Amino acid sequence: MRSERLTTNQHAVLWLLQRFETGTCETGFRRLGWTPPDGANPLRITCPVQVLQSCLARGFVEMVGQTARLTERGQERAAAFYVRPVSVQRATLPNEVQWLTDAQLAAVEPWYPDTYRPRLDDRKILTGIVHVIHHGKMWGQVPPECGQELQVYRRFLKWSKSGVLDAVFAHLRTRRADGSICLVITPEMLLRHPGTRQGVMAGWYPSILAPEELAA
Repeated sequence: MRSERLTTNQHAVLWLLQRFETGTCETGFRRLGWTPPDGANPLRITCPVQVLQSCLARGFVEMVGQTARLTERGQERAAAFYVRPVSVQRATLPNEVQWLTDAQLAAVEPWYPDTYRPRLDDRKILTGIVHVIHHGKMWGQVPPECGQELQVYRRFLKWSKSGVLDAVFAHLRTRRADGSICLVITPEMLLRHPGTRQGVMAGWYPSILAPEELAA
């Protein structure tokens, strides 16, 4: 029946709750995201409020305090799922945020623009930008501890267009396990992420990858 059809996000929520049995559902996000349980923390699902409301209204999911779980009807519906939804893989969020170190921040500070008013916390915002690009995530999947989605995205866009991020990315380095030094944001990452790929074509990151290199 048409009423039994699931949206991509509803399918993903039911699949996740079927696999992990229970989890927390946080709403208010523009896109679906999730982190697996790690022993100390349960499954965490973030999604638009309409997704959870629909699952509740259709009797697929029930809330017990802050914990979400499938109802009997939801279990019957999810029993027909044989493969993991593609959206589940795309929405996977890394469990931990790799915060930029004091040394990394000091290395890129000379390229910050002068400003006449206080700026949002550079460590939080820049860590959020790096996190999204490094893991190929969408801006709606910025970790909450790094700031709000629009705050992080606006800084990304403003600093990309002005050339600040080109200099920052060119001097933001890390040490591999074998002791060698490499860029935190590589050309491959810039090409993989939709936002930065467009930026490459616009000539925003010539120090790392110029448009003519992409054309070649």
